Amino acid sequence: MWNIMMNKRKLKITTESLWYIQTYIRLVHKHIGPNECGGFLAGEPGSDIVDMALLAPHQTVTPSSVTIDAQGVLAAGREIQKHGKQAKGWWHSHGQLPVFHSSTDDTNTEHILSQIELYLKTFGDMGQIQFSIKHT
Repeated sequence: MWNIMMNKRKLKITTESLWYIQTYIRLVHKHIGPNECGGFLAGEPGSDIVDMALLAPHQTVTPSSVTIDAQGVLAAGREIQKHGKQAKGWWHSHGQLPVFHSSTDDTNTEHILSQIELYLKTFGDMGQIQFSIKHT
C-alpha cells in the first residue's frame, strides 16, 4: 500500500493499482514515444483506498501534456460504475519531464471528478467503453 495526496486528501493506493499505472506508462512510451498519458483512480465508495487504476480512453498525448476528452471522461465513469467503484482521482505521467505537482493538476482533478459524478447521477450506465489515444 502506498500513500498519495489527491486534492489535499490523503489516499492509499494498492501495489497492484500502482503496477497498472506503471505498466500503462511503459506501454504508451513503447508504442508512441515518451509522451504523457493519464487515467483514473477508483475505490470502494466511502473508502480512502484506491484499488483500481484505469488508463483513460479518448486521450490526446504530447511530450508535455495529456488531454482527456468528454467522451473519455464519461466512458471511464461508466467503467468505474460497472465495477461498483467511486472515482477517487486521476493520474498522469510527465513523459520525460521531472515529476512536479501544479495548480493545473489540482484544477483538472476537480473538474474531471465532478464531471464523472455529474454524468453518473444524470445518465447512469449507458454502454461499452471505447478506447483511443492520439499523439499530436
